[in-house]
Amino acid sequence: MVVSGKAAAVEEVARVAPDRGAKRAIELTVSGAFHSNLMAPAAQQMQTLIAEAELRTPQVPVITNVSARPAEDVGQLREHLIAQITSPVRWTETMGYLAGDGVERALEVGPGAVLKGMARRTKPAPEVQAAGKVEEIPVAVAWAQTGETDG
Repeated sequence: MVVSGKAAAVEEVARVAPDRGAKRAIELTVSGAFHSNLMAPAAQQMQTLIAEAELRTPQVPVITNVSARPAEDVGQLREHLIAQITSPVRWTETMGYLAGDGVERALEVGPGAVLKGMARRTKPAPEVQAAGKVEEIPVAVAWAQTGETDG
């Protein structure tokens, strides 16, 4: 579980969490209260930009943080892109949906491997390969398709 909000409130949750049955409480170093109502001003600014952006009907399923299900059309994608700014990430449900849909392997593209580690601790979930650098993407894609790597 991830808690997002004002610093003092999050610190209080972390302080009492072990007394309430949590195994541990770890403060994440982040630059904002992402996926909380504190991001509403950013969501309002993004709404105009996303409304103006050219989006096409997805050729592959796009599973959103908001619903943990595929977005079916461009209108729903726009709605979910805005809503995800202030909505909780439904990680466990998303991983369960993917696993239930037969997805065995997934890619994390971008710096770090946070999602790979989270997937490892989530059951059911596909196996995740991280590609943090551009040159790692072809190897990761090959792994996603075959399950094999060259090294």
